Amino acid sequence: MNTFQWKDFVDVADELCNKNNEASIRCALSRYYYAAFGHSREYLTDTLKEHQYVSGEDIHSRVLNRFEDSSFDEENIISDPLDRLRKSRINADYDKKLRKHNMSIIKKETKFVLDKVDKLNQNPVHPPF
Repeated sequence: MNTFQWKDFVDVADELCNKNNEASIRCALSRYYYAAFGHSREYLTDTLKEHQYVSGEDIHSRVLNRFEDSSFDEENIISDPLDRLRKSRINADYDKKLRKHNMSIIKKETKFVLDKVDKLNQNPVHPPF
């Protein structure tokens, strides 16, 4: 059995975007975020062996804070788009009123995070501990 690839959520989100209804758009926003979040978290846990990010309370905030607090620009650059994607996901999952959003920007930010994490996976900025 193959290991799940978080980036596969992008394909699901893209398909959902083709449907013109609010439920599908909400699900797409959520899937774009989880593609970026899951792939970013795997960089921390699998590549860098920072196992404190596998799971636990406030995992989303902790992963985001880890990138925000990084002294390496290659890691830190992920934090802002990941945070914006997270806020879109929270709105889509919990708020009765869906905020106005630009799906093309959501897609670009997701791709940006995924590409940056791919580069980090190929060439980590520091060795695993």
